Amino acid sequence: MRLEWLTRTHSEYGHARPLTRSPRWASASVKAKCRAVSAWKEEGTQMVEIRLKRAYEKPAPDDGLRVLVERLWPRGLSKERAAVDLWMKDIAPSPELRRWFNHDPAKWDEFQRRYRAELRENKDVVDELRQKCRDRTVTFVYAARDEAHNGALVLRAYLEHHDS
Repeated sequence: MRLEWLTRTHSEYGHARPLTRSPRWASASVKAKCRAVSAWKEEGTQMVEIRLKRAYEKPAPDDGLRVLVERLWPRGLSKERAAVDLWMKDIAPSPELRRWFNHDPAKWDEFQRRYRAELRENKDVVDELRQKCRDRTVTFVYAARDEAHNGALVLRAYLEHHDS
């Protein structure tokens, strides 16, 4: 399997975005590369990478704009250590939805549906985030321990698949 397959764009097949899915037969490393490629979104002529990182992980110089996408500040984390450029409380899930979900993987599908509905209703904040993230690498910083079930994942997917 050659890496060129991963970087070939859908435009060759009539779509504007890069390939985002790996075939079922692909190895774990190929699937990981496909997930990395899926984090790219075309904005005009520039490509914007949306990364995800836990707030407790050490910031890196290549993080770009670091946006905290949590309604509450992460416990025990100083502002210096967080190195957040922007805190967008209003883009995070509502307090009611956050309490209902309580990071229960069994509620994940319904959480995603409800959070996307909140994002559709909160169009002004979503547009503000899009504007601030335009033409640069962005890292969504989140506090959840579960890296597979958190609001930052839903937010990134929403931004990638819903144009303004």
